[in-house]
Amino acid sequence: MQTVAILFLVLWGASVVCGILYWILTVRERKQCPKCKHATVLHKEEVRYEAYSMRRAVMETQNDFLITFSIDGKAETFAAGPGFYAGLQAGEQGMLYYQGDRVVDFQKDR
Repeated sequence: MQTVAILFLVLWGASVVCGILYWILTVRERKQCPKCKHATVLHKEEVRYEAYSMRRAVMETQNDFLITFSIDGKAETFAAGPGFYAGLQAGEQGMLYYQGDRVVDFQKDR
């Protein structure tokens, strides 16, 4: 019985430490100044998945809106909001402002 309790405490402690590290890295990433690069929209992807809603205590369908840009010859994927996602088309070029893995703004070339 003691072995199970010790194992539980070790696993719980490890998950707490991982959660704290993830939170620290996420906060640090979001506090960075937005970066600006010339980019081309390569493709868009809407990812749907089931997630548990703590507010409603039920499983809900969630969406992630991902946009892949070509930046300096490399493909990089960023998360975006639904309105921003809908306003872009593959092949468009412009200045991409991003912060970590999230799009802040995209100003299309004229």
